[in-house]
Amino acid sequence: MVRAPAVTERVLTKRDLLGGLLLPPGLALAGYGSYLHFSIAARVSAGQCDGCAPWHPLFVVAPIVVGAALLTASGYLLSQ
Repeated sequence: MVRAPAVTERVLTKRDLLGGLLLPPGLALAGYGSYLHFSIAARVSAGQCDGCAPWHPLFVVAPIVVGAALLTASGYLLSQ
């Protein structure tokens, strides 16, 4: 019986590098949007902020959406 040689190294491709580059900004943007949402929501519930919107389109929703898109793309590239 002939055994196949064990693979000890993984060759990094351009997909792996691109997936690795997209991961940190995706985590940072999604984390920033989530943090801002929860901190504004805590102020609104404590009555410290009049007229604040916990789902502000520019500072909360956009970073979460862009971060989620980058994380999805990174996950897809790294799973190949």
